Amino acid sequence: IVLNMKHIIFINQSAGHLFVDIVCAFSKAGYKCTLLTGLDNELPLENGIEKVLLKKYDRTSLKNRLKTWFIFTWQARQYLRKHKMEDLLIVSNPAFATLLPLWVKNPYSLLIYDTYPDALVSTGTLKDTNPFVKWWIKKNKHVIYKNAKVVYTLSESMAKALEQYTTREKIEVIPNWADTSFLKPIEHKDNPWLID
Repeated sequence: IVLNMKHIIFINQSAGHLFVDIVCAFSKAGYKCTLLTGLDNELPLENGIEKVLLKKYDRTSLKNRLKTWFIFTWQARQYLRKHKMEDLLIVSNPAFATLLPLWVKNPYSLLIYDTYPDALVSTGTLKDTNPFVKWWIKKNKHVIYKNAKVVYTLSESMAKALEQYTTREKIEVIPNWADTSFLKPIEHKDNPWLID
């Protein structure tokens, strides 16, 4: 039994292969890991990783998206009320998950794929004059991003967009795309996977 082993709770409603690889890497490094997700799939998890199944994301309509974002976030909040000391890695999926630091006191980092409420405004889902949007922007600036240990994102352009909420020093860019200087398309006739 390892005492005082670091425990990380990963929060991602639609955790796919890449994200599961991240959780497994932390587990292999000796961390106790819990994954809160809405996907009940067969993604391979390392032994010892706890998966807590919450509300699945439903993208069939705007109403269903918002509803499943809210339910997942509420369920995550209820779970975290019993796990007040563990570190969190909160993914901006669902969008409302980034609001969790308003209701829990856990230390946390953010992984931002999409910036909210900005994405809701840019798609025309909500107007920038909406009181909820104004409230969310204020909370992003004064609580959510301010109190995060680290804010991870995927590109320099996303980092630039996030500077409206936090300092550039707190943002760490980790691209998750393939290395295109190494991986290049090849002709069909030269591809060993396609040769009969």
